[in-house]
Amino acid sequence: MDIKGNQAENMAAFQSAIIHGGLHIGGYKVHEILQNSSKPDKEYDLSVPEQFAEFGEKVMGNEYFATAVILCVFDCVELDDLQELKSKLLEELPKATDDEGKELKRSNPFTASHTLLKSIKGQLVVMEIGDNLVDCARLPENREIALKNLWQQFPELHSCIARWLLNVSESFKYRTNFETAQITSAFLSLLKIDFSAGTKHLFERIRSTPNKFWLLSFIAFELYNDDSYRKRIIPHLNDWAESTGWLWMPALYVYANMKNEDGSEDFSKKIKKTLVRNHQALEYEKLSDAHFPYIGMLLTVSERLRDFISSMLGKFMERSKNYNEKQLIGFWYIDIMRYGYYIVNSETVNLPLVVCDQKKQLEDLMPLTSFVMSIYVLRQFLFALLESYLKEISKYNVQQKTVKRLKAYFQALSGIPQHKDDVVLFLSNCKCTLATDLKNFIEGDV
Repeated sequence: MDIKGNQAENMAAFQSAIIHGGLHIGGYKVHEILQNSSKPDKEYDLSVPEQFAEFGEKVMGNEYFATAVILCVFDCVELDDLQELKSKLLEELPKATDDEGKELKRSNPFTASHTLLKSIKGQLVVMEIGDNLVDCARLPENREIALKNLWQQFPELHSCIARWLLNVSESFKYRTNFETAQITSAFLSLLKIDFSAGTKHLFERIRSTPNKFWLLSFIAFELYNDDSYRKRIIPHLNDWAESTGWLWMPALYVYANMKNEDGSEDFSKKIKKTLVRNHQALEYEKLSDAHFPYIGMLLTVSERLRDFISSMLGKFMERSKNYNEKQLIGFWYIDIMRYGYYIVNSETVNLPLVVCDQKKQLEDLMPLTSFVMSIYVLRQFLFALLESYLKEISKYNVQQKTVKRLKAYFQALSGIPQHKDDVVLFLSNCKCTLATDLKNFIEGDV
């Protein structure tokens, strides 16, 4: 992670996690364990309370202690980041003083990382991160126990560590899935040590920063997936789901990705109600910048959300009696699809709200797609998006199930006689093998 740069685009972190099927916290493989021949004055086992206490009394406020805190909080740290993480933490830790109250010198800032790690039985490893091999540092055993010892024996440091972690989360760039998993895992470690204090120190600060919606999303989802914490995070999710601000966004992430709704029925109802309320406002400018990219990307991973959005948009169109409102809903549909299209690649070929999972999704969309086809400007926008999509996935190995669902969608578009010629002409001009197959299917459909 690059902790020297400015805060990266939120959607980059979010999109990376979606493309890789989640954060996979703790799921990265050790390629090699490196030998460390350094010989510090003494080695401490931080999982033993007495040794941690002795270690803390001896080195509180210097580089050795900062390294220990970092490796207790993070399950794995890239070696290139260790020095900057230490510098930021030392800014927050109280200054060490002698018996006369004079500030003690904070060890040599150029102390070798190997020596620092060996003193706390830390380990140097090479991790497999995607196609790359990265040198990292970690506590190989009993990290959770060491963190518990840190939290119990040095309560005066709780707020310092929380501030440090929040400052780190605000300053480094989230360029890869691993980097996002690192910071999410660190927050989870603190929350699971002391949930009440953690929500006080961490949640409140994150909640005051709207551009952290993705971080709150990942943290909440991991807690929801943990049976030990699900009941404790659900009250927070219920509150966020009814938010008139931005907190509905992390709630929606959990709703979209949870495997089932057992025990979460009230939460599901609330987030659906909020989605309807937000989009009934019919204020395109306020929705297009934040809502559509977020929803579009979530649709690529959640059939539950695809079902609901299809139903919601279809009902909006049926209930609307105003032409301008109908046209606005048509633009919403295309915009949401556009952001879903940005996720399409060789492994994710299905475009949400086009490649429908079930017949009901397609039926729910019919009032909307029929209106879009009847308005020239909307039809042209839709065709432009579909052309780009069909040409791209024609390069990939598309499963027959996807082709079958595309045929159903284009059959629905051409269902009204005056629209069939438009669809056939579009597919004729879209020079790719998949468009040709779809055209032949539509022309053979009497």
